[in-house]
Amino acid sequence: MTCEIDDAGTAARILVVDDSRVMRAAFAKILGGEFDLANAADGEQGWEALAGDPDIRVVITDADMPRLDGYGLIARIRGSADPRLRALPVIMVTGADDAATRERALAAGTTDFVTKPLDPLQLRARIRTHARLDRTQRELAATAEALEAQSAVDPITGLSNRRHLLEHGAQELSFARRHYRPLALIVFAVDGFRALRERHGAAASRALLEWTAGILRGRMRTEDTVARIAEDEFAVLAPATNRLQAAVLCKRLQIAFRDPPFRGPEGPMPVTVSLALVNPGREHTESFELHLEWACRQVAAARAAGGDRLLLGDRPAPAPALTPVPTSTP
Repeated sequence: MTCEIDDAGTAARILVVDDSRVMRAAFAKILGGEFDLANAADGEQGWEALAGDPDIRVVITDADMPRLDGYGLIARIRGSADPRLRALPVIMVTGADDAATRERALAAGTTDFVTKPLDPLQLRARIRTHARLDRTQRELAATAEALEAQSAVDPITGLSNRRHLLEHGAQELSFARRHYRPLALIVFAVDGFRALRERHGAAASRALLEWTAGILRGRMRTEDTVARIAEDEFAVLAPATNRLQAAVLCKRLQIAFRDPPFRGPEGPMPVTVSLALVNPGREHTESFELHLEWACRQVAAARAAGGDRLLLGDRPAPAPALTPVPTSTP
């Protein structure tokens, strides 16, 4: 007999909840060669087993049991705060095959029914199907989680991307305003990045981006959010950091970037950065996105002024008001 293999390369783990030793022995005889079985003598024991064993893939429960019956166990599973438990396939075993029993079990949240006496072929087929469906759902959930994580990460540097910075920045700004905490936003661009790429190629520009990411990782705190927000632009969101502290950090970054990462035919190739520092405060009502846009404009101004400098951003300029033009009546 072929074992039903779980995603970890082991037999799928099945929890059998039944107060009858005879029935538990019958399940072991039918399923034991293909599945990894765990047993519980009533619903309370079954609930404890589920809470402590994340490897359980399918639950088989009797309807009538002391302490906590099958209906109560299913209701707990479906009402759990743990999404893993809520999604578990649950098969109810009952001696009655009437409409009222089915309706009650469905209302509780059962996935499938098996009637007594047990049909070994049917039971194994049902368990295989639900174990495979559970495995597929877990794989899809893991894939979706991985894709979500990737969508928040810049593929070249491994830093956060602009989307993640905007989402997290809005949360940090809201928290800072509520709790009167300082917040610093540093945006900088690598001077001469495009010229380096045009002269030395994509491999050199990618190496520069990776080197930049390494500098940031080595100098930022765990609570800071570091992101690549454009081709050659990066941002650091530093909670609980006032303007003076952030300005010191900017100066340290400038010094770190002056250590040449490359050497060309004419010698070392120094790198400089143009930075902007914005401190969104409680007195400001603008969104985080507007503060980020303002900082990016300040970086552009620093570049236009020759680069290798820091501009302290003021409050973002409001959008110009539009005045309706009076129309003349003929």
